[in-house]
Amino acid sequence: IMLIFTILIPLLNPLIAIVNDSTMYQVDSPYMKFFSTSQYINPINNQKFEAFHLLGTNNIGVDLWVAIWQGVSRSLSIALVVALINVVMGILIGSIWGFFRKIDRFMIELLNFINNIPGLLFYMLMLYILNALGSKNQYFNLILCLTLTGWTGLARLIRNQILIISNREYNVASKTLGTSPMRIIIYNLLPFILPVIITSISLEIPATISLETSLTFFGFGFPPTTITLATLVNAGYSELARHNYVLFVPAIALGIITVSFYLIGLSLADALDPKEHR
Repeated sequence: IMLIFTILIPLLNPLIAIVNDSTMYQVDSPYMKFFSTSQYINPINNQKFEAFHLLGTNNIGVDLWVAIWQGVSRSLSIALVVALINVVMGILIGSIWGFFRKIDRFMIELLNFINNIPGLLFYMLMLYILNALGSKNQYFNLILCLTLTGWTGLARLIRNQILIISNREYNVASKTLGTSPMRIIIYNLLPFILPVIITSISLEIPATISLETSLTFFGFGFPPTTITLATLVNAGYSELARHNYVLFVPAIALGIITVSFYLIGLSLADALDPKEHR
């Protein structure tokens, strides 16, 4: 349901907030023009629930109902790209790491070095360096930073799973018959750890959105003019004392996304587990 709303509502209700002066904002939305006599609204007086503001407006007069679905759309697009890159790298590196024991010492030392660096601090530092170098594309900056070390957890997990099942009889027989390592990995090893991979993907998406929210809160994410779940939560935090629903509504949407992907991951993991279909 959330994915359907994410696609349809921004298409039906495009929302653009343009600052005209210190107190007035222009909102370009078809149903706003239909119900409102003026395209200009006062954000202080208009923070209330009305027929054409299902969830009210935030501190700059942006309709929360439309803004949340635009924010979910942008946040999910980043999370899906980051999750896809991390999963591909994690599967590739973890499979090679688990199958070829000679690189075990190097990989363990590399991951120990990476894991000793506080993750949030590392992402802040990388974003600061990219911004200092003149990279203005915040989408690219976030995706690059979140994928530099995001693959390590899945790679270690896949390596451990491959170590457990690599010495089973059919794998030993395949090695004896001269089967190539890549074929053994693809056909003998990965199908048995597919539930683990699916669960990792489902957990990677909400984790990425949470990281984006944390980075935006500390001023290293998207600017306030870009509508994402993170910027909406950050904007709502400043309005918590006067209009607490401006924070609670996007926070509830973030919570629903997290729980939904977690439940989807558990269901897919059970459905794809070979042990459940013997």
